[in-house]
Amino acid sequence: MKAEGEWERFTCSGSISDYLLFKDQEAREDAADRTGEKCHAGFCSSNGHGFKDNTSG
Repeated sequence: MKAEGEWERFTCSGSISDYLLFKDQEAREDAADRTGEKCHAGFCSSNGHGFKDNTSG
């Protein structure tokens, strides 16, 4: 994560501008997570129509 690098810079410098850079980068990464820009593997438990198919066979 790039935000972690910005945090390290802030902890070393104590500068308000470095803290603001950290918060900006953190907000951008959070927004990317919410919009699905990061790919996560997972499992689908529906039949494609929004209903679970509990039948077996």
